[in-house]
Amino acid sequence: MTRTVQRPRRRSRISRPAIVEQRGQRWEDLLAVAGRLFAEDGVAQVSVERILLAAGLSRGTFYSFCRSKTDLLVALLEPVFREGVPVLQSLAAGPATAVVPGIVDLYEDLWARRRHALMLIPAIDRAAFARLRAAHDEYTTAMRSALARAEAGGL
Repeated sequence: MTRTVQRPRRRSRISRPAIVEQRGQRWEDLLAVAGRLFAEDGVAQVSVERILLAAGLSRGTFYSFCRSKTDLLVALLEPVFREGVPVLQSLAAGPATAVVPGIVDLYEDLWARRRHALMLIPAIDRAAFARLRAAHDEYTTAMRSALARAEAGGL
């Protein structure tokens, strides 16, 4: 005789701070390992299994965070755009002479904190770009505004 589940099981919300912190650390570890592997070998050449082995995580843990490698790629790249837009917008609103040095400072900061993400930009496939399009367009608009400010100032 087979047993059937009458109603689906529901996971309770995680409320203990230690578990929330541990889960956040696992996510950061997963992103760091995936970013490094993607940057070194290319997204297409890195399997989910290889990421799991390098990160020391189970398949269940991986899939509790994301559905695919594309989710990881998007999670690595989105912060670059999200963090860059306000900086570029403030440069566009400030003095023209501050724009070029400000852009250089932005990229130095991004390189220090998100080097692997910047290295992955040329490897973005259609699926990832489709999910990043809005953030990319906002970033591009902010960059164009900042550069137009520099140009208007004769730079």
